[in-house]
Amino acid sequence: MTSEEEFTVRCYRTSLEDVGTPELDGRILAAAHRRVVHRRVLRVSGGAIALAVAVLVVIHVTRAQAPPPEVTHYGAIEGVTRSYLLQVQAPAYARPGMSEGR
Repeated sequence: MTSEEEFTVRCYRTSLEDVGTPELDGRILAAAHRRVVHRRVLRVSGGAIALAVAVLVVIHVTRAQAPPPEVTHYGAIEGVTRSYLLQVQAPAYARPGMSEGR
């Protein structure tokens, strides 16, 4: 508590039976407003920090659990090699009708 707030609390406690002055009411409301603003700032910043930490944890976990890239053997199942698969071409079509209309 600041000295101003302590003064306000002391005045409030001593004047419980008296009717408070508008100045005292203003000080009480100003102190309450400062507390509310302080609490809101802490709450919002705490939420933002918690959200950022959660996102970083999720990113770290997903990267850590991702399997390493697996080496594939391209056409090994079919019995052909990679070089063959890279150079293979469609077979020439030499059936009847290829020379018609020339």
